[in-house]
Amino acid sequence: MTSAELEALSLPYQDCMIANGAPFKGGNAEADGQQPMTGPATASAGDYDQALAACQQLLPLPPWEEDRSNPDAQAFVQAVVDCLHGKGIKYVEIDGDASSPTFDLSLGGPNNDSDSITRGMDLIPECQREVSAAK
Repeated sequence: MTSAELEALSLPYQDCMIANGAPFKGGNAEADGQQPMTGPATASAGDYDQALAACQQLLPLPPWEEDRSNPDAQAFVQAVVDCLHGKGIKYVEIDGDASSPTFDLSLGGPNNDSDSITRGMDLIPECQREVSAAK
């Protein structure tokens, strides 16, 4: 899925959050790459929680291969990590943030190794395709 397709899927959720009074980063990126805040500038935690409760069903589901609720996702992401290691990426691991709804990759290690980050980002799609094809 492209970033444009994901953004299009997210628009109903963004519109709902704004309509329910929650500040939300939305719209097209500015020239500097930042997204403007839309919606009321100040919303209490209660306002945000109410908006989230009203809009959560509109939030797009994560890709199956990264979704923590998918029992096969962690094995898929670990296979991508193994593939990246096999292609010479030194610093790559599964991000340990259990509060995230997805399994994400962490590149660069403790010293933010630029080669691991740059090459890893370039190779992730290739490794994802290889792992998918092997299943």
